[in-house]
Amino acid sequence: MKKWGIRLLKAASALLLLFVVVFGVWLENATVVRTSGGVYQAIYLPFFNDRRIKWRADFSITADEPNIQHIQGPIVERKADKSFAAQWACGNSVHTAEVGEYDPLKVTCGDKAYSYDFYPPAKTNDAAIFNTDGPVAVTSDLEGNLDYFLRWGIDTGVLNAAGNWAFGGGHLVVAGDMFDRGRYVYDLLWFLYDLEQQAEAYGGKVHILLGNHEQYAFIGLIKSVEAEHLWAIEQMMPYPLALRDATVLGQWLRTKPVMTKINNVLYMHGGISELVLSSGKTIEELNAMNREALDNYSEISDDVFALTHGNHSLTQYRGYAHAMDYYPEADQGLIDRTKQQFGVDYLVVGHSQAETLAPKFGGDVYIVENTHFSKEALVFEDGQPVIKPLSLLKERFEDKAYQIRSFSLFNMSDLKAFFGLFSAASRVPNR
Repeated sequence: MKKWGIRLLKAASALLLLFVVVFGVWLENATVVRTSGGVYQAIYLPFFNDRRIKWRADFSITADEPNIQHIQGPIVERKADKSFAAQWACGNSVHTAEVGEYDPLKVTCGDKAYSYDFYPPAKTNDAAIFNTDGPVAVTSDLEGNLDYFLRWGIDTGVLNAAGNWAFGGGHLVVAGDMFDRGRYVYDLLWFLYDLEQQAEAYGGKVHILLGNHEQYAFIGLIKSVEAEHLWAIEQMMPYPLALRDATVLGQWLRTKPVMTKINNVLYMHGGISELVLSSGKTIEELNAMNREALDNYSEISDDVFALTHGNHSLTQYRGYAHAMDYYPEADQGLIDRTKQQFGVDYLVVGHSQAETLAPKFGGDVYIVENTHFSKEALVFEDGQPVIKPLSLLKERFEDKAYQIRSFSLFNMSDLKAFFGLFSAASRVPNR
């Protein structure tokens, strides 16, 4: 090798060594944040002027001496003989059980006991238009916050103090986004699964609508999943597989629509954009298209993607609240044409945060994702909107006992948590 080649190699080696040393020192000055159960949440890297870069350590699915204090799951699969196979995470391990066709699953995690009843497979109801003489209460964006929903239900009269159905022949609409951000997503899902049966027994009805975060869960887009919940589910199976058709909750959710009409009100998660309205599709056609897209995400056409998952879709559109780079804010003309096409007087959505329940567009539109800012809930009585007072605001989940310490180059879990972000890129779903 010529002398200049040797010199170049030495220079490159020296630069590489310098980079490794500087990078190592940089990491040694980073801060590790883990959940109260020992799951890596984030690594904060030092930057200029005392600023920090947040590194998504939760994507690594890493835990150091895990100790899950609240049950995660259960994931329950329906077997060919109609019995059930269940698994859940608690403490530092996964537990399993099998139960008979008519038996409840009884579980203990920490100092709390849980019981789950299972019902025959849910059936898809193509009908999405309902009439009722009873009241209709609506909420949205619960994000695994069962405690808030219980309080909301008591305040609105949907639930009694014991958390059971108290709404008689009334209807409850949960307008999407039960998943993500919160740690107790499965607690909320199992509660709603059971509440649906209670409501039917009293002549009432629970309408579960799918939002964009339900769609994310089905395709495995984990960007908003809470770290401890994600880690626990992944100890049992890859996150989207926990919602496959063979599971009780996955099969149940697959029967749910993205929009419904009750009396003179149209409910959905995001809203009706110009694109959706101009498609000319009925409520039933839009629901059917969205159901089919859940299981064929990678194969759907661009046109179907735009209507089911795109920025202008029923689950993503925010034009009722504000403009985005992708579209202008809705105007009264769009609202009027939507009301006429679907034969309603009111449009009710979640998805976009609003500071108050005060209606928009001359009283035609209500955005019920207001409860971070105002203690108000929306109930329709005799076809007219009534604003009910609530006793508390909704707050996003926050772990009150995060574990914080310095990063260590000699801790293999720290290194795995850092470099695991790169492997997470392979999990982004493709179409």
